[in-house]
Amino acid sequence: MSIYNPPSKTQGIFNPSNYGGLGAGGEITIDYLKSSFLEFPVAQGNTTLVGTSVFGNISQQQGDFSTTGDLLVNDVNVITEIGTKQDTIGNGDLDIAFTSGLQTALDNKYDDTGGTINGNTTISGDLVVGTTNIISEIDTKQDEITTATNLIFNSLSTTQLFVNEFLYFDTIVIRRPSNATGYSDYVINLRELQCWVNNVNILADNSENLITYFALWSDKENDISVEYNLTQASDIHNNIFTWAFGNISIHSPSEYSDDPDVVLIIKNIPTTLIDSIQSLVLYNSTGGILNERTLGLAIELYNEENDPTLINLLASTNEISVKRDVYRFDFNSIDSYTSGFVDEDSITNIVSESYAFKEVVNRDVTIIDGNITCHTINTSGNVDVGGNLVVGTTNIITALNGKQDTIEDGDLSISNTSGLQSSLNGKQDTIEDGDLSISNISGLQTALNDKQDEITTDTDLTLNSMTTDALIVNHSLSVDTRKYFDTIVLRRPTGLTGEAGDFYIALRELQVWIGGSNL
Repeated sequence: MSIYNPPSKTQGIFNPSNYGGLGAGGEITIDYLKSSFLEFPVAQGNTTLVGTSVFGNISQQQGDFSTTGDLLVNDVNVITEIGTKQDTIGNGDLDIAFTSGLQTALDNKYDDTGGTINGNTTISGDLVVGTTNIISEIDTKQDEITTATNLIFNSLSTTQLFVNEFLYFDTIVIRRPSNATGYSDYVINLRELQCWVNNVNILADNSENLITYFALWSDKENDISVEYNLTQASDIHNNIFTWAFGNISIHSPSEYSDDPDVVLIIKNIPTTLIDSIQSLVLYNSTGGILNERTLGLAIELYNEENDPTLINLLASTNEISVKRDVYRFDFNSIDSYTSGFVDEDSITNIVSESYAFKEVVNRDVTIIDGNITCHTINTSGNVDVGGNLVVGTTNIITALNGKQDTIEDGDLSISNTSGLQSSLNGKQDTIEDGDLSISNISGLQTALNDKQDEITTDTDLTLNSMTTDALIVNHSLSVDTRKYFDTIVLRRPTGLTGEAGDFYIALRELQVWIGGSNL
């Protein structure tokens, strides 16, 4: 036991002189401490220290440590520091505004219970709705079909097929269709060719972009060069009428002079409506007998973009049968020409018909009364057949009568539509509440509804009508040749009347009987 009672009041720290004598020589010895004390009195109870600095560690503290002043640790006032710290944060203690950037981050998030995303959303990866990858689905859809779209597909079923008789050309060929010539050879030597559209010579205007060369018609892509190294085939549209000889601009190579297969080809002309041509003007060689070489030549129009091998003739002049220095071939739009005709060679105007030999290129309908048997029919307009149309041994009219009538709403079931069930099976199941649905993505449903699956050579199309500038059928084409009307007009086509000066129309009744009834 200790020799003193545990302190119970405030006092200074332990001083041995307060608890008896010292050891020999007045020193505090270990033996003295062991004989006088069991342990330092602080361990015996509570001690209040006043103005005390501890230089070292306080260890073996088993009770409370209380202070009414400051507690400095390495010159840091712990009491002050604690006063600057946040109390324990419990549930609900903080507002969104107290967390920097939290409101902005939340504003950019999608409400997973449904809602609308305003503004643009950029998705760099996939967009999956249910199990359907929307990005992959869109990639399988057909791009918008426009008048510039070329479609290749397996078959087409439609209630109406419109093929524009508005034909476009991008290539001009000058050749001898029947191998005729007015001279002892088949050389092509000319001065200039002009193609007038909207009062402009489009060949001269586009001369630098045109691809012009001599070739053999049986080998259209092979340029056989020209006769003189001072000329080139493109001089035919350079707006210059003479060359070194004074009477020609171009001359096909003499090594092919005995070959009627020699042709002049001009490609890469801006795609132009044939009916917009006002006139083709051809300036012939003026060198004596050399201008006889134009006899037998014809100017032909093709569309290389749709017909790369140039086998579908769109329009042609007649073969030249008269020797002249200048030829003028007028087309349908000649009446729209307003720049005036001239009586001399010109790069700014169309020559007059008194200065040039004029021919009208007629693209009107040809009527054949009777039967026709032929290998190939080329037409730039419509074909009206009043009787039967037999291809091989198949009567097209009879075959058409056995085909499916117009399909109305509700006529077909899913099983009647090839591939529909499998397509539906691959679509998104019903989206439940809380899921992201197509309807939650602004404009997506409309965009998908307006898209056609990608059209390939295996695609079967069924549509109401199709309008195209060029229809190429590789195998077969079924056409309903019956004529339909929805309007009746009563008029005087020739101005004839039964009473002079009186053109009143006074009738009682008009009836149209079909199927036993007046429609």
